[in-house]
Amino acid sequence: MKKKLFTLLGISLLGAGVAGFTFAENKTMELTPRQEALAAIGVFTATGNQIELKTMLNHALDKTLTVNEAKDAMVQLYAYVGFPRSLNALSTLSETVKERQEKGSKTEQGRVATALPKGTNILERGTKTQTDLVGQKVDLSSLSPDIDRYLKTHLFGDIFASDLLNWQEREIITIGALNQLNVPSQLNAHIEIGKKNGLTDVQINEITKKNRGTKNGNAESISFG
Repeated sequence: MKKKLFTLLGISLLGAGVAGFTFAENKTMELTPRQEALAAIGVFTATGNQIELKTMLNHALDKTLTVNEAKDAMVQLYAYVGFPRSLNALSTLSETVKERQEKGSKTEQGRVATALPKGTNILERGTKTQTDLVGQKVDLSSLSPDIDRYLKTHLFGDIFASDLLNWQEREIITIGALNQLNVPSQLNAHIEIGKKNGLTDVQINEITKKNRGTKNGNAESISFG
């Protein structure tokens, strides 16, 4: 399994957090409203459906997510769906927040990510995050030394240094997004990583089936508590 997982990750390993998380053993646990909102951000950012994204964001900002948490998820997603989709989602979030403020709807900005200590070695931190998330060292330098360094320093060292979302939540976002793309190797790899970080088969099934596409994964079908 480790060899198979490494092969999959060798194609594309993009999704981690920095904060660890302890999970209860609950094989039947379903997604919480917060988790469904994060999965939906992955889905609608990947598909580019801004109408459904806005509907979902209004529900999520009412009860389950802060603005900064939603923003953090969308920033992470540029590594999976590209800058255009990520920027469009961030623009929709900004527009949604502005409209809510004009209407007087309560919208929590939320805390900002904890700053890294001065002098933090980003390469070392990113390498450790990547290794801990996957469960083994990952070296993509044979494909490209540059991409290996970018992943370890920029993605795992910088972007996922943010402690607004934990590892499990980041995998929920990633699986939701990759499920919309024709990338079975990467999707299966992140499903395995998600399980390693506490996701159950029931939860993964909810992400990959209930939230599949814009037809069956519409905002109205997603619960927000």
